[in-house]
Amino acid sequence: MSDVELIAESDPQVQATARELARWALFSSVPRHLLRELAANADVLRIERGEVLFTRGTPATAFYGLVRGLIQLGVSNADGNVRVLEIIGPGQTFGEAVMFQQGGYPVNAVALAPSELVRIPAAAVDALLTSDPRFARAMLASMSMRLHGLVRDIELFTLTSTTQRVVGYLLGELTVGAAPTPTSSPSTTPKGAKGAARVDLSPSKQVVASRLGMTPESFSRVIRDLSERDLIAVRGRVVTIPDEAALLAHATRRT
Repeated sequence: MSDVELIAESDPQVQATARELARWALFSSVPRHLLRELAANADVLRIERGEVLFTRGTPATAFYGLVRGLIQLGVSNADGNVRVLEIIGPGQTFGEAVMFQQGGYPVNAVALAPSELVRIPAAAVDALLTSDPRFARAMLASMSMRLHGLVRDIELFTLTSTTQRVVGYLLGELTVGAAPTPTSSPSTTPKGAKGAARVDLSPSKQVVASRLGMTPESFSRVIRDLSERDLIAVRGRVVTIPDEAALLAHATRRT
Protein backbone atom coordinates (compact mmCIF):
# COMPACT_ATOMS: atom_id res chain seq x y z
CA MET A 1 0.00 0.00 0.00
CA SER A 2 1.40 3.42 -1.00
CA ASP A 3 1.88 6.37 1.35
CA VAL A 4 -1.06 8.13 -0.32
CA GLU A 5 -3.29 5.10 0.25
CA LEU A 6 -2.26 4.95 3.92
CA ILE A 7 -3.12 8.63 4.39
CA ALA A 8 -6.42 8.19 2.56
CA GLU A 9 -7.39 5.32 4.84
CA SER A 10 -6.57 7.12 8.09
CA ASP A 11 -7.22 10.86 7.62
CA PRO A 12 -10.80 11.93 8.57
CA GLN A 13 -10.60 15.02 6.34
CA VAL A 14 -9.63 12.88 3.36
CA GLN A 15 -12.52 10.52 4.09
CA ALA A 16 -14.94 13.46 4.30
CA THR A 17 -13.64 14.90 1.02
CA ALA A 18 -13.94 11.51 -0.68
CA ARG A 19 -17.57 11.24 0.46
CA GLU A 20 -18.24 14.70 -0.98
CA LEU A 21 -16.64 13.78 -4.31
CA ALA A 22 -18.80 10.66 -4.49
CA ARG A 23 -21.92 12.87 -4.51
CA TRP A 24 -20.85 14.68 -7.68
CA ALA A 25 -21.97 13.36 -11.05
CA LEU A 26 -18.42 13.55 -12.39
CA PHE A 27 -17.18 10.99 -9.86
CA SER A 28 -20.30 8.82 -9.49
CA SER A 29 -18.73 5.84 -11.30
CA VAL A 30 -15.26 6.08 -9.74
CA PRO A 31 -14.39 3.29 -7.23
CA ARG A 32 -14.22 4.51 -3.64
CA HIS A 33 -10.57 3.59 -3.14
CA LEU A 34 -9.59 5.77 -6.10
CA LEU A 35 -11.74 8.60 -4.76
CA ARG A 36 -9.87 8.40 -1.46
CA GLU A 37 -6.55 8.67 -3.29
CA LEU A 38 -7.86 11.65 -5.24
CA ALA A 39 -9.12 13.28 -2.05
CA ALA A 40 -5.70 12.80 -0.42
CA ASN A 41 -4.22 15.02 -3.13
CA ALA A 42 -7.01 17.60 -3.07
CA ASP A 43 -7.32 20.81 -1.07
CA VAL A 44 -10.43 22.12 0.69
CA LEU A 45 -10.76 25.89 0.34
CA ARG A 46 -13.08 28.30 2.13
CA ILE A 47 -13.56 31.82 0.77
CA GLU A 48 -15.82 34.70 1.74
CA ARG A 49 -18.34 36.60 -0.36
CA GLY A 50 -16.57 38.89 -2.83
CA GLU A 51 -13.28 37.01 -2.55
CA VAL A 52 -11.54 36.14 -5.82
CA LEU A 53 -10.74 32.46 -6.37
CA PHE A 54 -8.71 33.08 -9.52
CA THR A 55 -8.45 35.72 -12.24
CA ARG A 56 -8.37 35.47 -16.00
CA GLY A 57 -4.93 34.34 -17.12
CA THR A 58 -4.02 32.57 -13.87
CA PRO A 59 -2.25 29.28 -14.78
CA ALA A 60 -4.88 26.52 -14.83
CA THR A 61 -3.19 23.86 -12.73
CA ALA A 62 -6.36 22.44 -11.15
CA PHE A 63 -10.11 22.27 -11.41
CA TYR A 64 -12.68 22.93 -8.72
CA GLY A 65 -15.89 21.54 -7.32
CA LEU A 66 -18.27 23.53 -5.14
CA VAL A 67 -19.40 22.02 -1.85
CA ARG A 68 -21.51 24.97 -0.68
CA GLY A 69 -22.03 28.58 -1.66
CA LEU A 70 -22.11 30.25 -5.10
CA ILE A 71 -19.31 31.08 -7.54
CA GLN A 72 -19.59 33.57 -10.40
CA LEU A 73 -17.60 32.95 -13.56
CA GLY A 74 -17.27 36.05 -15.71
CA VAL A 75 -15.12 38.42 -17.71
CA SER A 76 -14.63 42.17 -17.45
CA ASN A 77 -13.44 44.94 -19.74
CA ALA A 78 -11.09 47.86 -19.15
CA ASP A 79 -13.97 49.94 -17.77
CA GLY A 80 -14.70 47.33 -15.12
CA ASN A 81 -17.99 46.19 -16.64
CA VAL A 82 -18.59 42.52 -15.79
CA ARG A 83 -20.29 39.96 -18.00
CA VAL A 84 -21.44 36.94 -16.01
CA LEU A 85 -20.99 33.75 -18.01
CA GLU A 86 -22.04 31.16 -15.46
CA ILE A 87 -23.17 30.83 -11.87
CA ILE A 88 -21.81 27.69 -10.20
CA GLY A 89 -23.88 26.01 -7.50
CA PRO A 90 -23.14 23.20 -5.01
CA GLY A 91 -22.19 19.89 -6.63
CA GLN A 92 -21.00 21.52 -9.84
CA THR A 93 -17.42 21.47 -11.13
CA PHE A 94 -15.56 23.98 -13.27
CA GLY A 95 -12.16 24.40 -14.90
CA GLU A 96 -11.87 20.83 -16.20
CA ALA A 97 -11.36 21.57 -19.89
CA VAL A 98 -8.91 24.45 -19.61
CA MET A 99 -6.80 22.48 -17.13
CA PHE A 100 -5.74 20.10 -19.93
CA GLN A 101 -4.65 22.97 -22.19
CA GLN A 102 -1.91 23.96 -19.74
CA GLY A 103 -2.82 27.60 -20.27
CA GLY A 104 -4.60 30.16 -18.15
CA TYR A 105 -8.17 30.31 -16.90
CA PRO A 106 -10.27 32.27 -19.44
CA VAL A 107 -12.53 33.78 -16.77
CA ASN A 108 -12.53 35.35 -13.33
CA ALA A 109 -14.03 33.30 -10.48
CA VAL A 110 -15.54 35.25 -7.58
CA ALA A 111 -17.57 34.06 -4.58
CA LEU A 112 -21.14 35.38 -4.48
CA ALA A 113 -21.59 33.92 -1.00
CA PRO A 114 -19.38 32.29 1.64
CA SER A 115 -18.22 29.18 -0.20
CA GLU A 116 -16.40 25.91 0.34
CA LEU A 117 -14.63 24.26 -2.58
CA VAL A 118 -12.48 21.26 -3.36
CA ARG A 119 -9.42 22.01 -5.50
CA ILE A 120 -8.19 18.99 -7.47
CA PRO A 121 -4.69 19.30 -9.05
CA ALA A 122 -4.14 18.32 -12.67
CA ALA A 123 -1.54 15.71 -11.71
CA ALA A 124 -4.05 13.87 -9.53
CA VAL A 125 -6.59 13.92 -12.36
CA ASP A 126 -4.02 12.55 -14.82
CA ALA A 127 -3.32 9.65 -12.47
CA LEU A 128 -7.02 8.86 -12.13
CA LEU A 129 -7.55 9.02 -15.90
CA THR A 130 -4.84 6.38 -16.26
CA SER A 131 -6.28 4.20 -13.49
CA ASP A 132 -9.95 4.29 -14.40
CA PRO A 133 -11.31 4.55 -17.99
CA ARG A 134 -14.79 5.19 -16.56
CA PHE A 135 -13.56 8.46 -15.13
CA ALA A 136 -12.19 9.43 -18.54
CA ARG A 137 -15.65 8.90 -20.03
CA ALA A 138 -17.24 10.89 -17.20
CA MET A 139 -14.78 13.73 -17.77
CA LEU A 140 -15.59 13.76 -21.49
CA ALA A 141 -19.31 13.78 -20.68
CA SER A 142 -18.83 16.70 -18.30
CA MET A 143 -16.98 18.75 -20.92
CA SER A 144 -19.58 17.81 -23.53
CA MET A 145 -22.35 19.08 -21.25
CA ARG A 146 -20.45 22.35 -20.78
CA LEU A 147 -20.17 22.68 -24.59
CA HIS A 148 -23.90 22.05 -25.01
CA GLY A 149 -24.49 24.68 -22.35
CA LEU A 150 -22.53 27.22 -24.38
CA VAL A 151 -24.59 26.38 -27.46
CA ARG A 152 -27.79 26.86 -25.44
CA ASP A 153 -26.48 30.21 -24.25
CA ILE A 154 -25.92 31.35 -27.84
CA GLU A 155 -29.48 30.32 -28.69
CA LEU A 156 -30.79 32.02 -25.56
CA PHE A 157 -29.10 35.34 -26.20
CA THR A 158 -29.73 35.54 -29.96
CA LEU A 159 -33.10 33.86 -30.56
CA THR A 160 -35.19 34.60 -27.48
CA SER A 161 -36.89 37.60 -25.90
CA THR A 162 -36.08 38.98 -22.46
CA THR A 163 -39.21 37.32 -21.09
CA GLN A 164 -38.14 33.94 -22.46
CA ARG A 165 -34.68 34.33 -20.95
CA VAL A 166 -36.04 35.11 -17.49
CA VAL A 167 -38.61 32.31 -17.61
CA GLY A 168 -35.96 29.88 -18.84
CA TYR A 169 -33.71 30.88 -15.94
CA LEU A 170 -36.48 30.47 -13.35
CA LEU A 171 -37.54 27.06 -14.66
CA GLY A 172 -33.92 26.00 -14.98
CA GLU A 173 -33.35 26.74 -11.31
CA LEU A 174 -36.24 24.39 -10.48
CA THR A 175 -35.09 21.38 -12.49
CA VAL A 176 -31.32 21.12 -12.82
CA GLY A 177 -30.28 19.18 -15.91
CA ALA A 178 -33.77 18.59 -17.26
CA ALA A 179 -35.35 22.00 -17.36
CA PRO A 180 -37.92 23.00 -19.96
CA THR A 181 -36.86 25.87 -22.20
CA PRO A 182 -38.94 28.85 -23.36
CA THR A 183 -39.05 27.38 -26.88
CA SER A 184 -40.30 23.93 -25.81
CA SER A 185 -43.93 22.92 -25.52
CA PRO A 186 -45.86 22.79 -22.22
CA SER A 187 -45.99 19.00 -22.53
CA THR A 188 -42.27 18.90 -21.66
CA THR A 189 -42.87 20.48 -18.26
CA PRO A 190 -41.62 18.19 -15.48
CA LYS A 191 -44.04 16.10 -13.50
CA GLY A 192 -45.60 18.05 -10.66
CA ALA A 193 -45.40 21.39 -12.48
CA LYS A 194 -48.98 22.31 -11.49
CA GLY A 195 -47.98 22.60 -7.85
CA ALA A 196 -46.43 25.81 -6.56
CA ALA A 197 -42.65 25.75 -6.75
CA ARG A 198 -40.11 28.19 -5.35
CA VAL A 199 -36.88 29.67 -6.67
CA ASP A 200 -34.38 31.31 -4.35
CA LEU A 201 -32.74 34.19 -6.21
CA SER A 202 -29.58 34.07 -4.12
CA PRO A 203 -27.45 35.88 -6.73
CA SER A 204 -28.17 39.61 -6.92
CA LYS A 205 -30.43 41.07 -9.60
CA GLN A 206 -27.37 42.54 -11.30
CA VAL A 207 -25.63 39.15 -11.44
CA VAL A 208 -28.67 37.30 -12.82
CA ALA A 209 -29.35 40.05 -15.37
CA SER A 210 -25.75 39.94 -16.58
CA ARG A 211 -25.93 36.16 -16.83
CA LEU A 212 -29.02 36.54 -19.05
CA GLY A 213 -27.47 39.24 -21.23
CA MET A 214 -29.78 42.09 -20.17
CA THR A 215 -29.75 45.13 -17.95
CA PRO A 216 -30.97 44.96 -14.32
CA GLU A 217 -33.79 47.33 -15.33
CA SER A 218 -34.98 44.96 -18.07
CA PHE A 219 -34.82 42.03 -15.66
CA SER A 220 -36.93 43.94 -13.12
CA ARG A 221 -39.50 44.86 -15.78
CA VAL A 222 -39.94 41.23 -16.79
CA ILE A 223 -40.27 40.09 -13.17
CA ARG A 224 -42.84 42.83 -12.53
CA ASP A 225 -44.81 41.90 -15.66
CA LEU A 226 -44.89 38.21 -14.74
CA SER A 227 -45.98 39.11 -11.22
CA GLU A 228 -48.78 41.37 -12.46
CA ARG A 229 -50.03 38.50 -14.63
CA ASP A 230 -50.07 36.24 -11.52
CA LEU A 231 -47.64 33.86 -13.20
CA ILE A 232 -45.18 34.32 -10.33
CA ALA A 233 -45.24 35.81 -6.84
CA VAL A 234 -42.21 37.60 -5.44
CA ARG A 235 -41.38 37.97 -1.78
CA GLY A 236 -37.90 39.24 -1.09
CA ARG A 237 -35.47 36.94 -2.93
CA VAL A 238 -37.99 34.10 -3.22
CA VAL A 239 -40.03 33.65 -6.40
CA THR A 240 -43.04 31.34 -6.21
CA ILE A 241 -44.36 29.75 -9.39
CA PRO A 242 -47.94 28.52 -8.88
CA ASP A 243 -48.16 26.82 -12.30
CA GLU A 244 -45.00 26.02 -14.25
CA ALA A 245 -46.97 24.97 -17.34
CA ALA A 246 -48.78 28.33 -17.48
CA LEU A 247 -45.50 30.22 -17.08
CA LEU A 248 -43.86 28.19 -19.84
CA ALA A 249 -46.87 28.63 -22.14
CA HIS A 250 -46.71 32.41 -21.62
CA ALA A 251 -43.00 32.50 -22.49
CA THR A 252 -43.57 30.34 -25.57
CA ARG A 253 -46.04 32.91 -26.90
CA ARG A 254 -43.64 35.82 -26.36
CA THR A 255 -41.33 36.88 -29.18
